[in-house]
Amino acid sequence: MFKILKGKLSTYRKQAWNAFAAYIKKRDKFICITCGKKATGWQMNAGHWLPGRWNSLLFEETCVHAQCQECNQILGGNSPAYYEFMLKRYGKEEMIRLIKLWRKEKIYSKQDYKNIEEKYKVKLKELIN
Repeated sequence: MFKILKGKLSTYRKQAWNAFAAYIKKRDKFICITCGKKATGWQMNAGHWLPGRWNSLLFEETCVHAQCQECNQILGGNSPAYYEFMLKRYGKEEMIRLIKLWRKEKIYSKQDYKNIEEKYKVKLKELIN
């Protein structure tokens, strides 16, 4: 039996993103991967390695990491430092895989977003425990 989800798609997307971003920031211990600053709340973001929040990379764990507000927004992602982090942490093959996904069209349904939200709530709870 299918569950009927009512509401705007953007609401489900935001809820999924909030759960995912909370997990990413906790996973990275609220330490900016590009400058090393520790921060919480609005001062810590979940920043994408490749610019833009394209659906194909929106929820890719290897493409999103904790970044302070300054690195992510003021410095536009602090690309040189982020590149070095990615190369060291994941290597060229993973970086190439992400580049191939970049800007590819991916369409999520309300149920997809709900599933993502639930998945990252569980993963966050596991990290906390």
